[in-house]
Amino acid sequence: PYRHKKKYPITISTVQTFLHAKGYGRLIEDQFRFGLVIADEVHELVAPEFIRVFSLWSPLSWLGLTATPKRPDEREFLAYRILGPVVARLKADQMRPIVKWIDTGFVVPDKLANSKYPRHWVWNKLLSMMIEDEDRIEVIIKNVMQDIDNGRLVAVVGERTQLLRKIHERLTRDGYDVAYADGTVPKARRKKIYEDMARGIKYRCLCAGKVLDAMVSIKPLDCLHLITPVAAEHRVMQIFGRTRRPNEGKLVPLVRYYVDEGGQLSGAFRKVAAVVQREGWVVEQADRGPGLAGMGRWKQKPRQETLF
Repeated sequence: PYRHKKKYPITISTVQTFLHAKGYGRLIEDQFRFGLVIADEVHELVAPEFIRVFSLWSPLSWLGLTATPKRPDEREFLAYRILGPVVARLKADQMRPIVKWIDTGFVVPDKLANSKYPRHWVWNKLLSMMIEDEDRIEVIIKNVMQDIDNGRLVAVVGERTQLLRKIHERLTRDGYDVAYADGTVPKARRKKIYEDMARGIKYRCLCAGKVLDAMVSIKPLDCLHLITPVAAEHRVMQIFGRTRRPNEGKLVPLVRYYVDEGGQLSGAFRKVAAVVQREGWVVEQADRGPGLAGMGRWKQKPRQETLF
């Protein structure tokens, strides 16, 4: 417990420890106590509550860590004002994925593409429509089955639990050994699923929500299906990274991104495509189709043999 801090030279804590009334008192009491403060995931530091905590500490040295220093809202400057600028960049060995754009045929209705409603309302409405689009779901299921049959260890990742559950139920009904994990599944159970998959004991496929964004490591995972659009660059890097960890005997990672057309969905795809192009990842099956309207300025990189 934090109250025992004086017994030990190192204190490990969460920011939430200092957010309530009692925690604020701790913050004032200890603002000059620490010689070094190490903050992980500092791109999240820009939240008002986090700024309040970090701006009151006065250590001799700061060390901030993050894999995604740039934010889509460009508010990373708030972290820089507290911690200082980026002074070192480390790059871990990661495998280079093959990325396949999958045209779903889902098109945003004109009334939503040109809607005056708030963007977040339209976004949620579109995700709800995807849950009811049986043709789109069928495209996903067929591709997942193909990858499992080809010996891939697959993760199906999306934002909507209803959509993930539909896919999980269908795959299970068709005889595939599939695990399911979201925030409603107890943490201990999720940990057991990840460990079993990593050891090859059970499951060839995992249907997962945002819990897979956290510090989840399944090194043999070599295939990712992104079944709902991703609009933030840092999330693209985080989610793609789940398949890129080197592991003995691992196949070249394969990422299938399901592309929808119109409005915000085309915009989200262009952001993902820009990240893929910038990183120089291999693109296959980049055929133009109804869902690939955003590919006009895309220049496909030549296939490269190196995996890293």
